[in-house]
Amino acid sequence: MAQGVVKQKAATAKKSPVKRRGVAIAPKKAQIAKQRALTKKLTGVQIQKTEKLLAAKAGAVGKLTIMKPVAQEAKREKDKDVKKKSK
Repeated sequence: MAQGVVKQKAATAKKSPVKRRGVAIAPKKAQIAKQRALTKKLTGVQIQKTEKLLAAKAGAVGKLTIMKPVAQEAKREKDKDVKKKSK
């Protein structure tokens, strides 16, 4: 005779269409298909805006370099050239 309570399986929520090999199965209802298309479009627009914003911020700071000493040396040489031209 088994001791303990028999565990019941938890009810699972209905999932969106099953993905197979990275491709989602299209929904049967037209309204849901339109909603997904709109969501995809809006998501793409948001990503583009975010990328443009980040690119603008990165460009405003100046040239991005990994090697800071090389960048500092280049800046010093540029400052020397500017001083020579102004004299």
